[in-house]
Amino acid sequence: MRVAHLILAHQQAPQVARLARRLLAADEAVFLHLDARIDPSPFLALLDPRVRFLGRRHASPWGTYGLVAAALELMRAALADRSVDYLSLLSGSDYPLRPLSALHTHLDAHPGREHFSPILSMADNPRFQRRYQRFWFGGRRHGISGQLESLLHRLPWIRTLPDGLVPHCGSQWWTLTRNCAAWLVDRLDRSPELVRFFRHVMIPDELVFPTLLASSPFTAKITGENLRCIEFPPELRHPRVWRRSDLPRLLGETAFFARKFDSETDSAVLDLLDAHLDAPGHPHADHPYTPL
Repeated sequence: MRVAHLILAHQQAPQVARLARRLLAADEAVFLHLDARIDPSPFLALLDPRVRFLGRRHASPWGTYGLVAAALELMRAALADRSVDYLSLLSGSDYPLRPLSALHTHLDAHPGREHFSPILSMADNPRFQRRYQRFWFGGRRHGISGQLESLLHRLPWIRTLPDGLVPHCGSQWWTLTRNCAAWLVDRLDRSPELVRFFRHVMIPDELVFPTLLASSPFTAKITGENLRCIEFPPELRHPRVWRRSDLPRLLGETAFFARKFDSETDSAVLDLLDAHLDAPGHPHADHPYTPL
């Protein structure tokens, strides 16, 4: 079995390089998309040459379709490698909690399953309907785009999904079989009207794949668990940043990855995770690894 790890990166080249080296130490395939708005030079200087850096890059700020477009580029690149059996989408601020060999064992024990978070219908929830019934121009809205958005929201025009699809939402992060990933890419490549629609929903990275999967041949294979440890504190709109004080909890998790880490805030937690993963006698120890 071979897993392709697809990394969406926006910043912190040393931390992204560290993540890639950890994945490569387990002989995984690693593909990297770097936000088109930033200089790739620091990343290229640090990255292991085995990392497959995508030449076609998209501007991918938070809340925009660019994140979906970037994920699709990564999926296409990984699917071109016939040795890949699973595709796993990560951010540059993710890090493994358990050796990658343990992930392989888990995937082997659940063949053909799609490791995706619970997919929730939005059709009957007024709180979420505005995310797709109105026009949105993505990200943190300001200037002319924000003004146009406000104007359109005052109109009685209600948008509906093409092809009779029912809107669903779920986590952006997943681990999918090759067949499922190929189906998703093909579905969007054959449906430009769907792409046009999803370009103007709120936070499309949480809607596109869940909506398509909900009416796909893979629906019954979805586990409802995306193998990630992510926590949103009630007082914050972004994921919690894990620190060294969180290590006992992280090591007690059954998830294989956690986000979010920030080496500029606390790099020691990554050092401690590496020490745990590489400890002699670990039942699933990775190959020898030397952090940056």
